[in-house]
Amino acid sequence: RAARTRDPVVIEARGAPTATVIWCHGLGDSPHGWASFCQGMQRDAQLAHVKFVLPWAPDQPVTCNGGAIMPSWMDLTQIPLSPTTPDNGKQQAASLSTLHDLVSGEVASGISADRIVLGGFSQGAALSLAASLKCGSKLAGCACLSGWALPKQELATTIPSSASKDSGFLICHGESDRVVEFECGKQVAQMLESCGIPDLTFKTYPGLEHSSCNEEETDVMDFLKRVLPPL
Repeated sequence: RAARTRDPVVIEARGAPTATVIWCHGLGDSPHGWASFCQGMQRDAQLAHVKFVLPWAPDQPVTCNGGAIMPSWMDLTQIPLSPTTPDNGKQQAASLSTLHDLVSGEVASGISADRIVLGGFSQGAALSLAASLKCGSKLAGCACLSGWALPKQELATTIPSSASKDSGFLICHGESDRVVEFECGKQVAQMLESCGIPDLTFKTYPGLEHSSCNEEETDVMDFLKRVLPPL
């Protein structure tokens, strides 16, 4: 049985809503950890039409933290993560369903799927990347901050038939990340490029650890303005 989840934190559009960003937090965090980041972007007049939906990861045991129960989209076997870290795949299917259900909910409310971006940080980025590539509808794009490609999801084999293969992909990673190694972000960008994703932006930040920065926030804003322009 899936762990009970709380209703997402929703930041309504400042104008008439014509686009949605679904943003996923990282391990042990909550939507509130990213609310000000999203509100800051929304203050830009060119993003006033965007609604932000920030879901909660369910509380569940995490192997790399000695089985402690905390907000987590999936189990993690060890930290730091590298491209070769073992992946047991636990809870990934349930979390992918959560994101796809949120997309369906937005579509039911009148927002077209191609006006929806999935994004997030760390394991929230890893989940968003997989959910974007496995979504049955073409999305506007995906923003993946300090994330990685989930090995159990076999994304490289998913891409050729993905509805979102022509969507925009923004991959951002700090070059000094010691939690999710920089090589993980590099591998995601290389995988997307080698699989023929045409709209790919890979941004790196010298000195940035497992965190965000103003330059990255600007890069995400610019990406959202491009893939979710006002109608």
